[in-house]
Formats: sequence, structure tokens, C-alpha cells
Amino acid sequence: GYFYSRSGNPNRTALERAVAALEGGGEAVAFASGSAATLAVFSLAAAGGRVVCSSDCYHGTAKQLREMLPRWGGTAEFVDTTNLDAVRRALEPGAALLWVETPSNPLLRVSDLAALAGLARSCGALLGCDNTFASPVLQQPFALGADLVMHSSTKYLGGHSDVLGGVVVVREAPSATLEALRTFQGA
Repeated sequence: GYFYSRSGNPNRTALERAVAALEGGGEAVAFASGSAATLAVFSLAAAGGRVVCSSDCYHGTAKQLREMLPRWGGTAEFVDTTNLDAVRRALEPGAALLWVETPSNPLLRVSDLAALAGLARSCGALLGCDNTFASPVLQQPFALGADLVMHSSTKYLGGHSDVLGGVVVVREAPSATLEALRTFQGA
């Protein structure tokens, strides 16, 4: 059952199940904003980890990686994720996470998720995809090899910018990744 609404409630559970189903993922974790969802994902790599991120990304995402991740002991490197050689070079020194927006915000550049998934896997990194602009209607990153999918539900999932929220979907559940995200969610 539910005992404290921040820890869980029927509405949030319904939202999480719906978005996980739309993405074809295992389970989802909803947050108060897209930025909170993104920061929760970055927390997975924070303790001394390195995140490789699309150089063309939402300014709030870049700010989190430049200003907040280092506070936790992590580092970030920004690369053109449409350039697979550049991504490979950036991943090789032991990246924990490859974070890609496709289409990107604000330039709407499209990256090859299947190729990026192969590169991330070969280097032992997770592939996370911000699928906000495409939505599950136009793109399903899990089918292309992503490990995590994030939405700022304020945009297309909400429909009219009348809600504020974010959701992270994990490929498989249960998993350590899911539990880490749920811990961040309840903090």
C-alpha cells in the first residue's frame, strides 16, 4: 500500500506504468521535473564516474553536468554524437554513461542510437537517451539498444505545457539502476 504520497501514490504509479509500457521498458520512475529526472540519471555515474554527453543538448542538462556532477566527484565530456569516431574516443577512457538527446534540443540533430548503443556497450557504459522531442510515438530507444530513456513530460507527453514532470524508464526491472533511481526519487 501507499503510506506517504512522496514515497508513492496511485497517480504516480499509473503514470510510471503507462510511460514504461509506451517505451517498451521494464519500469519507470517519475520525478517532479525533467531536470530532476536527468539529475537522477547523472547521479548513477556521479561518484568518480564520467558522463559523455551530446554537445548539442538542453542548456539545463549541460549546466547540471558542468556545475553539479563535479560536486559529486564526476566529470563530463561533450561530443558531437553524430560523429561516431568522436564518441568512441570519448568513451574509451572508462565512461560510465553516454547521454544523448535525439533529436537534440535545440538544434534537432539526430544521432544513430543503434550505433551509439554498440559503442557504449563495447566500452562498458550505459546508454541513456532523452526521448522528449521524439516521444514513444516516433522513437523507441530500447528497441535500438538504450539502457535508460528519459522524458521531460512537460513537453510532448503533457501535450500543452500545462504539467511539470519528468520520467526515467529502465530497460529491465528489477535492477540496481531502478533501485538507485527510486532512492533518488524519494530523497
